Amino acid sequence: KFISLFFILLPLLVNAESPYRIIAILENERKLEAEPDVKLSSFFKSKDANIRSRAILAAGRIGNPAILPVLQSLAKDASADVRAELAFSLGQIRSRKGMLVAIALLKDSDQNVQRLAIEALGKIGALESVSEILPFLDHQQSEIREQAALALA
Repeated sequence: KFISLFFILLPLLVNAESPYRIIAILENERKLEAEPDVKLSSFFKSKDANIRSRAILAAGRIGNPAILPVLQSLAKDASADVRAELAFSLGQIRSRKGMLVAIALLKDSDQNVQRLAIEALGKIGALESVSEILPFLDHQQSEIREQAALALA
């Protein structure tokens, strides 16, 4: 019975697309969605933090600011890796529309998230964020101080 069940389920398993594969295809094609009704943003809701992180990275690499309203909801994600990927992606997208989220991430409890948020603000290049970055020049971690100096430059 097990063998016959295996051969019944095998085609379903082979044809099931991995979320990582779908995300990679969307990223490669530089699309936020594809037919039939596959949206990159649907992966932001995955229970798996690794899938959420990978989808956010793809959004950053695609660089389309249209995804920013959906990305903003991930600023309070339970996973620091997801929040870090969000900060990185905001810098890759380089839209002023992502500035407020990047500023909010400066207050994150994870220092890597803070560092990447500083980097994002530097890439966005909005003068309004200078006052938010300046306090990080006195940070205890040298990597954060360096990133703040670079962002301000």
